[in-house]
Amino acid sequence: MRKLFTTLLALVATLSVSAQVVYTGFENAPVVVSGDNMEYAINFMGGQPEFMLQNYYGEEVFFGCFEPGTAVVSTPADYNANVNILSANTQIDPNSEFHGYNEVEMPFFGILYLDGQHTAWVGAGRKYVGFKFTNAGQTYYGWAELELPNAATIKLYGYAYQSTPNTPIVAGDKGNASINDVQENTISVYPNPVCDVLNVNVPNAETLTITNTLGQRVMEINNPATQINVSNLENGVYFLRVNNQTTKFIKR
Repeated sequence: MRKLFTTLLALVATLSVSAQVVYTGFENAPVVVSGDNMEYAINFMGGQPEFMLQNYYGEEVFFGCFEPGTAVVSTPADYNANVNILSANTQIDPNSEFHGYNEVEMPFFGILYLDGQHTAWVGAGRKYVGFKFTNAGQTYYGWAELELPNAATIKLYGYAYQSTPNTPIVAGDKGNASINDVQENTISVYPNPVCDVLNVNVPNAETLTITNTLGQRVMEINNPATQINVSNLENGVYFLRVNNQTTKFIKR
């Protein structure tokens, strides 16, 4: 499936050349995946999402691989594989034990929680998932920081990948952390929840993108104004991305 490689170039351009790590963070407002059959897509290269966090009623919780070439660091189990708990600074590279899409030639469900079979993530605190994906024949390594305070809730604090193909990354590496830390505090939206008009406060915005929890783009605005009419959006959770920053809001 063809990917939009220009998306990667745009992201890398906002970071220093030496960092090479593309990081998306939700430190101040982690993404929460809970409730009935909730999902959140992780999409790096445009097109279809590479990965999907899925929570099926708190009984089955997965870090799903949804594109050819995607895989997670995991241990084989009767049903796909149990996702390994990685600590900060664990290296993710070709020697890591990956299991994923190519083994089953269909979406692969890495298990974060399965009642009675895999419960290690629950109550373990903030830890890391290691993963890899491919684009244009190249392999990229990355991590996601997750927490399962209970079986019914996933909290996603951020994710990153090494933008240089076939190059290892260590769990928790955000590249140029000072850039990301400053950016995280420069975007704000209000009111939140919102019914009709969303006020956006971010400097020097050129393009604003809004996606739903499946990673589908529902709005894209060039040279956005400070007020965005979201009255036509369906009620639910959305993610607003601008200047390589992401924040979430709720439409009611």
